Amino acid sequence: MSIRRTLLPLTAMACLTAAAAQAELFMPSVFDDHMVLQRDTAIPVYGEDTPGQAVTVTFAGQTQSATADGTGKWRVNLAPVGAGGPYTLTVAGSDKKEFQDVLTGDVWVCSGQSNMQFTVSSAINGPAEIAAANHPQIRLLGIPRVRNLTPQKNVSAAWVVCTPQSVGCFSAVGYFFGRDLNRDLNVPIGLIDSSWGGTAAEAWTPREILITFPGMKEMLGGNGESQEDIWKKQAALLNRWLDGIGIQNEPGAKFAEGFANLDFDDAGWNEMTLPGLWEDAGLKIDGVVWFRKTFELPADFAGGPATLTLGAIDDLDCAFINGQQVGRTHVDTPSFWAALRRYSISAGVLKPGRNVVAVRAVDIGGGGGLTGPAGTLRLKTAAGTLILEGKWRYLLEQTVVIPADKPRPPEPGGNTMATELYNAMIHPLIPYAIRGVIWYQGCSNAGNPGLYRELLPAMIQSWRQRWGSDFPFLIVQLAGFMTDSGDPADNPGWAGFRDVQRQIAEQTPNCGLALAIDIGDPTDIHPRNKQDVGKRLALQALQKTYGKAVVASGPTFKSLAVDGGKLVLRFDNLGGGLKAKDNTLANNFAIQGEDGKWAWADAAIAGDTVVVSSPTVAHPVAVRYAWQNSPKASLYNQAGLPAVPFEAKRP
Repeated sequence: MSIRRTLLPLTAMACLTAAAAQAELFMPSVFDDHMVLQRDTAIPVYGEDTPGQAVTVTFAGQTQSATADGTGKWRVNLAPVGAGGPYTLTVAGSDKKEFQDVLTGDVWVCSGQSNMQFTVSSAINGPAEIAAANHPQIRLLGIPRVRNLTPQKNVSAAWVVCTPQSVGCFSAVGYFFGRDLNRDLNVPIGLIDSSWGGTAAEAWTPREILITFPGMKEMLGGNGESQEDIWKKQAALLNRWLDGIGIQNEPGAKFAEGFANLDFDDAGWNEMTLPGLWEDAGLKIDGVVWFRKTFELPADFAGGPATLTLGAIDDLDCAFINGQQVGRTHVDTPSFWAALRRYSISAGVLKPGRNVVAVRAVDIGGGGGLTGPAGTLRLKTAAGTLILEGKWRYLLEQTVVIPADKPRPPEPGGNTMATELYNAMIHPLIPYAIRGVIWYQGCSNAGNPGLYRELLPAMIQSWRQRWGSDFPFLIVQLAGFMTDSGDPADNPGWAGFRDVQRQIAEQTPNCGLALAIDIGDPTDIHPRNKQDVGKRLALQALQKTYGKAVVASGPTFKSLAVDGGKLVLRFDNLGGGLKAKDNTLANNFAIQGEDGKWAWADAAIAGDTVVVSSPTVAHPVAVRYAWQNSPKASLYNQAGLPAVPFEAKRP
């Protein structure tokens, strides 16, 4: 645990609805100690202040000024700065802010659904990866999973240095991508994780773009109910459900036993590193767990009011300081499992010397625990900030098995959350300068590839327009998942959807495609090998964005020729030549005869070609490669990258 006496940016000011009411300087939370500012481009620095107020920005030997306009907004564009630091960014208006330990490097946004949200702690060799994650040039910004019906100007988040203490609950794909870039480029890397499991592309698309697609305007129109009204109804359903499965909502007997008290002896409790999911720490239960953290406060930190932030908690909680309840989040809070906990502490609660924070967390599905993002476990006082991340003590109060006949009531509106995640998790980042975006999403759209073929490029373009930059957008193609019948005639939806992802990457300017086809798991939609996904994204960036002479793709289909009863397939991106993993291409390729029937093909590598045929198909007219839900995908190049699945017809 550490104490920072530099005050944090006043993110609470984002709650103001009228800029003219600003009483002091406001800057979004993307400006923070330890941030990375984008190198080699104009650096926008912006915020709000009293209308007419002069604001001066000083950074890396340059000073620029602006005047807040009639709505209170101001902005300066600093001249480009090469990779380096650390610097101090100073902003002086009606108030003064200083941001310390600022680096200039490359900033990447990591977005999408659960396979992007998937944490380092859950990846293959997670504990070892975490232990080795001392990277002072890599900085992490975890965006809380929040939603809103209208575009927001801020989100409560904090930059942190990449350490074993901060990386565990961060996006694994994002971290491994950034780690490889930092190693190969030797420049600071800033990673912004803005992801949410189970979400469709509609959730990440601005409203004015989404309503141009068929049916979306009607869906967005709804019935006129506010989000608050909808969640009041949902809360009533959830409360009845909690009672029915035996969850105790209030602290109850364990509170009476003194679990939250300063003098309670927790020496016999186990330890867990927070933030993080308790299931990732080996506690594989739904139910109720108590957490305690004892800390020492300097005298000047104690006595006055303070703010306790705990990040998101999966799902519900009561929080205490020295035995006194300071906050509670229950089912009446929209998206309570992802809502950022921010609790006010009254004067007199904190004492000089020894104090304790206790949290009673209730999990009703999911991983459970204080889930982050990194940098949000902290206690802020007028004198400075105490970081609370690290080892906490915990004790299981209650285990709950949710009966199959009593499932959790479905969330209102399903998981689309159309436009709401763009509003709350992307819009607040604009126009903070970035280098590019990596995107791992699609499972929630796989049932409608035709819509996705048009929607994702429109979403990409809308982000670029709002940022004012044609930044690279790198897409992960869906991994293998679900079992297959073994019939070569099958044409499963996931195969066609992957091909749509390929088309988008090839036909949308400044896009790239990283494959995960060979590292999936038929029984798990969340394969744990995120190291190779990050590596393949980094190769795409190194080649397409940074101009490095690297092989970034596996073999991609180029053409086919007919040789009697055989098809001869040619490829681009040979990467030194073709090879077959485990020396076999059995059931990798299927060919179609003139009668429309499909058969598994015999396939053999012949130099830079693959020759496919079948004794049951005299005149093949079409070919497919890796065209299943969880296909055999054994064709690679000598650089070790898998071939891109494809379907092609004879000329």
